[in-house]
Amino acid sequence: MHLIGKHQRLANGLQDALRGLDDDAILTYFRFIVWLDERYTSAYELQGPIYLVLDNRLIQAFRARR
Repeated sequence: MHLIGKHQRLANGLQDALRGLDDDAILTYFRFIVWLDERYTSAYELQGPIYLVLDNRLIQAFRARR
């Protein structure tokens, strides 16, 4: 799969997930993702890149926190 296609799909998914949220909610969302990434990567030592894949359950859980 072409890398540009992956980036475009990620951008489209983020746009859909964040649509309708105010600036504070978007900042909270990204802070949560950074927190999750830091905990995940510090817990494992893996060779090669780590890809964070958001599924709908994570997005719904984040929205339910409000």
